[in-house]
Amino acid sequence: MQGEVIIFYIVVVVVIFGYFHVKNKQQKKEFARIASLNPQQKQLELMRLQSQIDQNKTSHFVHILLTFVTCFMWLFVWALVAWSNASKRKQIDELMKQVVDSKN
Repeated sequence: MQGEVIIFYIVVVVVIFGYFHVKNKQQKKEFARIASLNPQQKQLELMRLQSQIDQNKTSHFVHILLTFVTCFMWLFVWALVAWSNASKRKQIDELMKQVVDSKN
């Protein structure tokens, strides 16, 4: 029984890593597309992405509850989700700086 639980968590971790890997590739394609736009279109796209991020922030309360319910097994997932959200926000902030610099 204990071996099955360990295998289950290994599968969950592999699936989560695969999801974030695919999601990161999609984000890079989206950011490359936005970078090729003219400054006005780029600014509109970045505002749209920023509003998406504001709506999809990490719900730390839910994650802490799941962490306690799963005896801290959810902590790893929480860290991945928080890292992914922070990474996407950082990329959008960098693109926004490029838009502002291109206006000057």
